[in-house]
Amino acid sequence: MEKRLKDVQQRLQSSLNNLACKTLSNEIDHLSSSLSNRSPIYRTNLTREQLLSSIKKIQELNINLTNNDLYRRALTNYLLLLSIHTHKLVCEIFLHQIYHLKHHIDYWKHEKQSHLAVVQQIKTTFWFDKDRDDIRSIDKVKFLIIQRDILSNEIGRLAYTITNLEQQEQINLDLLMNNTNDLYKILFNDTTIDYNSHSDLFDVIELYSQMLNSFDELKLKWIEKIHLYYRPTHIKRYFPYYIGITAIGFYTLYRIYTNKHEIYNYFSSTYDSLKFFLNEHLIIPLKTIYTSTFGERSIHTTYENSQLNYTNSKKILEEMLEDYGHQHARTLAQVNNLSVEEFLASLNEHATNEDMNIVMKNYQQEMNSPIRAALFGDLIK
Repeated sequence: MEKRLKDVQQRLQSSLNNLACKTLSNEIDHLSSSLSNRSPIYRTNLTREQLLSSIKKIQELNINLTNNDLYRRALTNYLLLLSIHTHKLVCEIFLHQIYHLKHHIDYWKHEKQSHLAVVQQIKTTFWFDKDRDDIRSIDKVKFLIIQRDILSNEIGRLAYTITNLEQQEQINLDLLMNNTNDLYKILFNDTTIDYNSHSDLFDVIELYSQMLNSFDELKLKWIEKIHLYYRPTHIKRYFPYYIGITAIGFYTLYRIYTNKHEIYNYFSSTYDSLKFFLNEHLIIPLKTIYTSTFGERSIHTTYENSQLNYTNSKKILEEMLEDYGHQHARTLAQVNNLSVEEFLASLNEHATNEDMNIVMKNYQQEMNSPIRAALFGDLIK
């Protein structure tokens, strides 16, 4: 089909100065480019509105097919593409209907009838459609399964037709017309028509326009046909539950409002109890663990610092004693009844042992004569 379309397109391209050729070329290219082998056989990238718009453009052309083979070949190819897309759209509609039928069949298969006749009567009278409830669930399931099988057969025939149309190397106009007649019969309740290869192609295109416009009517007829077999809507199915939940909700709000002080006191006491429990059994133990762990480390650090300070202070004191001893060696030696050499020899030992007696004896002697010390300026020192 691609080779044939390419040949027609090339011939149309050579006559693009002609409006009819240009329009036909654009529309054929538009329809052919929307067909893809990657998409499922029942799916098209074009909508019904796009196909109707394309048909309208073709119908507005003033073409005489009697003595123009190019126009007839181009229009035949256009009709083939139009037929393929229309069959795909119908196939999509049927698949959509089967998808919904599946949900209805599953619902009626698993529906549980109430054992109480009163409850069933209330449901029938107020919640559901009486006409629908007059049909037994088993009959609904049988009817829906029959409709599903009919649609499945139609989808199979449409898929087979689409495959044959897409695989044509040379257009078989009789086959195309037969497929058109069959599609019309499906859409219009077995109404038969008899188009053939000698029929006017513009009449056939107009026929496709009618079929595309009949989609809405087809959907309405389908709804009218099986609406009694639909499962109830979500609201109708769960209406009593919504009523019950709403009543319980309003009653709960009323009880909360009338007992708001008691509820507040209850939550307050609960909060205080929880706070006390957490404080006694979690926060305080954690603080104790933290203090015992990191507090001992702090005490150890303080002790190490005090030891270092003591060592430094002792060293400074030793140096001061030695300096003082050397400066006043003669006086200190006399006070301690030692010679200067003996005093200097024992000075380092006294300084190491922090023995300040050698100094204090000198101060004691100076304090005993304050006037003399004041006169010589040594009292404050």
